[in-house]
Amino acid sequence: LSAKSGNANITTALTAINTELDETQAICDELNTQVDAAVAQLGESATQVDASIDTALGAIVTAAGRVNTAVIVANTQFDSAVTANTAEDIELASSHVNAGNGFLSEATSSANEAQTYANEVSARISQVSGYNQVIGGYLNAAQGYGNEVTARLNVISTEYSWMEKQQAKLQADYEKGLAQLAR
Repeated sequence: LSAKSGNANITTALTAINTELDETQAICDELNTQVDAAVAQLGESATQVDASIDTALGAIVTAAGRVNTAVIVANTQFDSAVTANTAEDIELASSHVNAGNGFLSEATSSANEAQTYANEVSARISQVSGYNQVIGGYLNAAQGYGNEVTARLNVISTEYSWMEKQQAKLQADYEKGLAQLAR
């Protein structure tokens, strides 16, 4: 009976279970680190992209306002050219047309500037896709650690089940031995 209570297999199994639990805790810590990194990356991404898009959208609005102003002024110049032409003042009409064309050039430049900022917005949206891939990588790593934890817990569960059976056998042997002593 004393040989059974000091069974080296049970001691080895208990040691292995403790080792597995320690390793499982280390893996859980790494999983937590990966999730924390994903959350941090998500926060950083949102801040950077949001600020960049807000700046670009503000610049687009400003450029669009300049386009509108330049078109209004060019329209006024063309109207003045029509009036001067009706009065048969070709030189004055020509100067109004040239001024109107100058304002249309300003409008075109401002429209091009707005397009540049729209491209910036598009680039920032693409950047979000890149950040999503990084975050997905962190989460995939965390999932891998989670899978490893599950596998290790399955091993521990199997070993514990074996130990329960061994304990039941020892208990039966113990009770059998006590019954023989009582006779």
